[in-house]
Amino acid sequence: MEKILIYMNRHFIILLISVLSFYPLQAKKNNTTTISYTLPKTIISINIESVENEIITSPYSRYGKSLLGIELPEKDSTCFSISKIAINSYIEPDYSTTRPITLTEQEKLELGRLKKEGFIYEHSPQIKTATTLLPVKNPDPSPRVKTSYENARKAASQIIRYREDRYNIVTGNTDATYSGEAMGAALNELHNAENELLSLFLPSTKTYTYTHTFEFVPSSECTRLEAFCFSESLGILPAGSPEGIPYYLEISVEEIADSSYTDTESKEENALTYRVPAICTVKVYCYEHVVCHLRVPIFQLGSNETIIL
Repeated sequence: MEKILIYMNRHFIILLISVLSFYPLQAKKNNTTTISYTLPKTIISINIESVENEIITSPYSRYGKSLLGIELPEKDSTCFSISKIAINSYIEPDYSTTRPITLTEQEKLELGRLKKEGFIYEHSPQIKTATTLLPVKNPDPSPRVKTSYENARKAASQIIRYREDRYNIVTGNTDATYSGEAMGAALNELHNAENELLSLFLPSTKTYTYTHTFEFVPSSECTRLEAFCFSESLGILPAGSPEGIPYYLEISVEEIADSSYTDTESKEENALTYRVPAICTVKVYCYEHVVCHLRVPIFQLGSNETIIL
């Protein structure tokens, strides 16, 4: 009941939000002006953040197993993952419902105040652009070391010697005596030398982040649809792609606020039609698992009401 009262109190604001710009006509005898307004509609957007991990093999990667006993990838590879999915909504004018209405001077002043506060849309075409910012993949400036089994064997033998030297220093199995800072410095030097040679075997990883946005206009005819697809090898793909796992968008109406006004469209000049939104639950599915959901009012799935001014 509390939700219904809130909607009832905001009916007048909702209808004013849908008003667009004013255009004056010739003043009538009763000092009124005709304006044009439109009803609002809700747009649902899905914002996705994906991460690409590019694994680049090193010169001696293919010898890691045989010389050092380390399982390493032998080919460069790329793997995508989804790091974030968010559902958002916003309101825009539904130009298919544009209609005129006549207002008095007092009503125009109230509309002007609401326009200043941002509750009224301008009657102008909205230009929207879709932009995708892709990370720049700079080529690796460092030249690849010429690979050969003999060079890899020498590097692996040196790595093993560095490890043996570290072990002997720690256990005291050396002719030289190390203690305190001298031991720490010696171990650190051996560790750095070992890592420098290990870099010839271990792969490197580069990470890139992408953002994607898909927008949908909810309608009563379609409450579940394919939103996008995801592939571990290709990343985020548009809906209907032959590759990747499909993700679905589902919209279910929870309730439509009741109103004391009739749901009719009056043809009188001073009749104002407005929309009461329906409270809906928007969910994103992967297979049958819900990965994201949001409760949001959706105007076009609600009811149209009429006020006689």
